[in-house]
Order: sequence, then C-alpha cells, then structure tokens
Amino acid sequence: MPDDEISAIVIICNKKDFYLTKILVASIRYYYPKKDIFLVKDYLNGNFSTTEMENHFSVKILETGMRRYGWTTAKIHLLVSAKFARKKYLMLDSDIVFAGRVMEVLEKEARGYDFVVSPEPTVDVNTQWFRSTYYNFFWAKEKFPELPYPGFTFNTGQMIVTGGLLEPGELKDFVKLDQFPYWSKEADIRLPCRDQSLLNIILPIKAVRGEIRLNSVVFMFWSERSAKKLALDDVIAGRLPYVIHWMGAVRSPCLKRMTRCDILFFFQREYYKRLPFGGVRRYFNNWSESLKEAVKRPLRIVSRRIVLQYLRLKRPRPQ
Repeated sequence: MPDDEISAIVIICNKKDFYLTKILVASIRYYYPKKDIFLVKDYLNGNFSTTEMENHFSVKILETGMRRYGWTTAKIHLLVSAKFARKKYLMLDSDIVFAGRVMEVLEKEARGYDFVVSPEPTVDVNTQWFRSTYYNFFWAKEKFPELPYPGFTFNTGQMIVTGGLLEPGELKDFVKLDQFPYWSKEADIRLPCRDQSLLNIILPIKAVRGEIRLNSVVFMFWSERSAKKLALDDVIAGRLPYVIHWMGAVRSPCLKRMTRCDILFFFQREYYKRLPFGGVRRYFNNWSESLKEAVKRPLRIVSRRIVLQYLRLKRPRPQ
C-alpha cells in the first residue's frame, strides 16, 4: 500500500516562470515553515539559479536524471519515476499560490486515495471548449471503450498524486520519456493539453479498473473567476483552504498586469523579507519590470491594431 501521508510538495519550474515559483514558495512557507518542498527544474528555456531559494527557504532540488522536459512532460515523468514510488505528494505548477492552510484539507481527503483532483463539473462533453481543453470524448471512447465520464474534468496544475502507479507502457501511444521531445504524433493530434488531456483519460479508466483510488474535492480557485471575490485579509489570516491558479491568464513579471496582484505582491514581500537587502531588491525588481512594461505596452497595442487591420483587409467584401 502507498504511504497515506502527503510526503512533500513538488513544484515544476523553468527559467521563464521562476519569478512565479518564488511567490508560490513564499506562500507555502508563510503557512508551512517545515513542509518538505522539492523543485523539478526544467532547463529547456535555459539554466537558472535556485541557490537563493535553497538557502533561505529550505527548498531541495529533485534530480530525475533529465534536464529538458518541455510541455508538461515533467509531471508524467514523476508519475512513472521510481524517485517517489509509492509516495504521495502534492504536485504543483508555478503559476499558483496558497491562499490559506490547504494541506490539512488535502491530508484528510487523501486518506485512502492515491490521487486527489480539484474537479470542474462539465455536463456537455461535445463542445469546442471541452475538445480544446481536454480531449475529443468520442475519439477517446472509441480508443478506450471502458472510459467512463465521471461528470467532471480536472486541471493538472494541482494534484495529489502517488508515484509508481502508472506504467510507461500504458502511455506509450502518446509519450515516450526516452525520446525527446517525448510526445508522439498521436498526442500532437489528440491531446491538446498533453498531460492534462492524457490524465483526464487514464486516471478515470484506472479508477474503474480498481487499479487506483481517485478522489475529487474542490481546493482550487481560478484567478479569473472565483479568486476575484477573495478578501486579502482572509488570505493573510490563512482562513481559505485553497490554492489560486492563474491557468490561461495573463502571467507577467510585472505583477500589476495580473489578476489579484494584491495577493501576489503580498507573497512577493514575504519572499524578499528573507533575503539580504530584500526590501531594496524588491523595489528595484518591480521598478525595472514596470519600466519594461511601459515600453512593451504601446508595442502590444500597435501590434494588435496592425493584426486587426490586416484581418479587416482580408475579409471578403459583400458583392
């Protein structure tokens, strides 16, 4: 039997989103000073230093023997890797923060289960949104006749998972972890969100077979919808047992461009508090990002207008 305790928090990060990883780690440490945190570093976008985070936030680097992952492959690799075999952990994307003491809820909901996901109830599987975010249900049902539809889908940016319960052979039609860039041509065609699409198919099948135990509990707020109503005071007090995820939203080192930047700025302050000359460094970081944004914004506006004008010119004129 897998361990019932959630042994660690594992964060997938790369050079381009590391500014968000810092905020996520600060939010975890704000509520959980001692919980084990591991980083899986994806070097596909270049090398980046995590020494500061290791020294000041007690974060460890999880070496898997791979350096380049790319599109969500790190999650799949971890699920089949022996590194966490039979161990239960919370796996997170970097564009997330803790909004409160969520681990107590997850510890409870994970008892007796191998996987815990935050469900998104969806009635109609025959929509363009469903096909572009998850998969074509009718194709999947034909390929996997035993595929059930549990009445919900789930984003894979935040999941309780247990290592070693998926076999590479089960996934070979879609992903081969010894052949970069890993995903097959069928995955390119059939799995628009790669790991998310695949796990929304594979996990319900394995649950029906009795090979895994799958639970669902809402513990994620989306930045563009439910998170807009949160009170910052509740976040500071730790009263909200949820994470906030900026999936599909604007993500920028200039935090004021992002939804609920007040929450991001709060945890950014918590990050820099632990660093030498942290207040000064935070000021210059935000000042430089605001300066870059002041230059980029007019360019984005001009570019958008050029594209719109081009589309107008290409539009067929009425006869």
